[in-house]
Amino acid sequence: MLRLAQEYEALRLEVQYEVRQRYLQIAEAAKRLQTAQDGLAAAKESLRMAQARYEAQVGTNTDVLDAQAARTEAETRVIQALADHRLAVVRLLAAMGEGRPSTP
Repeated sequence: MLRLAQEYEALRLEVQYEVRQRYLQIAEAAKRLQTAQDGLAAAKESLRMAQARYEAQVGTNTDVLDAQAARTEAETRVIQALADHRLAVVRLLAAMGEGRPSTP
């Protein structure tokens, strides 16, 4: 009986640890998502300015293309951060025994 109680306590602590780790992963992913969104806003503004300079004939088309590439990279970082955040949420739910997929 004592062995069973010890195994139960060990399992309880393991699950508790995993849930805490998953929660911390969500918090970290949320911070990365916010940072990526801020970067995207900056990249969009940079592109807007590059296009304005090009239209005013004080910038080059290369500047515009570079700004477009930077915006695309920033969009990619936002999408990756969003996917990481959602995956972290799913992993937390799984660690808690929630969110099991339903079978048709």
